[in-house]
Amino acid sequence: MSSTKRSLVDSLDAHLSRVSRDELRARLEGVSRLLDVVRVLAADVDVQRIAATITREAETAFRCQRARLFQYDANSNQLFIPATPGIQDVEIRCGTQQGVIGHVARHGQLVNLADPAQDPRWDPATDQPEGVRAESMLTAPLSTPQEGSLLGILQLINRRYGPFDELDQHLFTAYCQHAAVALDRVQMVEQLGNQRSVEVSLEVARNIQRGFMPNKVPDIAGYQVATWWLANEAVGGDYCDVIPLRNGRIGLSIADVSGHGLGPSLIMATARAALHALVLDHTEPEVLLNLMGRAISQDLRDGRFITMLLAVLDPLDHSVQYANAGHGPALHYVSATDEFDALETTGTPLGVVVRPSYHQGWPLTMDIGDALILATDGIVDAMDDAGHRFGIEQLQSLVRRCRSLPLDAIVQQLADAVQAHCAGNSPPDDLTILVLRRTY
Repeated sequence: MSSTKRSLVDSLDAHLSRVSRDELRARLEGVSRLLDVVRVLAADVDVQRIAATITREAETAFRCQRARLFQYDANSNQLFIPATPGIQDVEIRCGTQQGVIGHVARHGQLVNLADPAQDPRWDPATDQPEGVRAESMLTAPLSTPQEGSLLGILQLINRRYGPFDELDQHLFTAYCQHAAVALDRVQMVEQLGNQRSVEVSLEVARNIQRGFMPNKVPDIAGYQVATWWLANEAVGGDYCDVIPLRNGRIGLSIADVSGHGLGPSLIMATARAALHALVLDHTEPEVLLNLMGRAISQDLRDGRFITMLLAVLDPLDHSVQYANAGHGPALHYVSATDEFDALETTGTPLGVVVRPSYHQGWPLTMDIGDALILATDGIVDAMDDAGHRFGIEQLQSLVRRCRSLPLDAIVQQLADAVQAHCAGNSPPDDLTILVLRRTY
């Protein structure tokens, strides 16, 4: 777990006990607002509307007097706020060597100032909007999900309840990541504007969705983690994740939205955003599933549903707790006996009932050599030309046969075997694998 995430989680309970009821209500409303704005940003490709949404919703969610979005012009190496009819008559531009804005642009790190005017980086010409006296300020970069290239700077000024605190910093970082995705999508659409609009949208969505999958998993003492994902179409509804939690624990998630294509991929993005917000307050898998079911129920219409498994590993005592909303295959490979135990379902898929109720599955212990094999049903349901399923037995046989290999090699062997088994040029369903193995 990173030091910033650990410090947030460790201080969260103490922080909530100190705040007033009104402030706590404002915090919760702000988090809910951030989840809503993710859906809005995902549906728009107009840069002016996106910029207006980002700043307007930031002011509301973080209870601040002003939010400003500077876009980055790579050709001139300048930051700018474009002129907007009825709001701002002239364009504002500044260099990346000026003020707190420029410092954040150069170094790519968030800056939180309780008294901006006393900071040596402060430049009132760039850091203080006309008609506003900056008394507190939170400034962060917006960067592309893949390359980390600068897209712009988002700045909040004058929080209503006093200086911005550590919880604001972490929520603001998450908000900036989603804002950056929206801006990055617009730039990619413009770059590929000569292609047909549907093809562009799908390819952009695929790049964004690839960024949601864990391309770099956290280091876990005594464990290895490997993942693999392949969408049936340009985008898909599968999702897996490895999330650091409080007290050094690790969350493992795998999910499958019913259907294929752009619709399920948007629902998946909403589910991911909801989960990342909820783990700031909760770590019990059954509690998270219950809250997830309520948080995204309105997005699961017309028969849509999500199968989802959430597991929590404690690397200190090697215990695993889990809750399972109708997801499979999910297996615990027991090295000592060379056998597999299923992580049984503990409730219906998300979206099947309005107010779901999930309980925790039987806890399990990871001994040396043990592995958790989590996959989506496209793996075992893959068909060959003769109509034979790949099946759970073949999955287990491959794991047994490859168990002495490095974990990345095992996952690649599984991926290659499933793709070789599929009839036609592409699999009939999205394919996702997540494997955790204890090494010592």
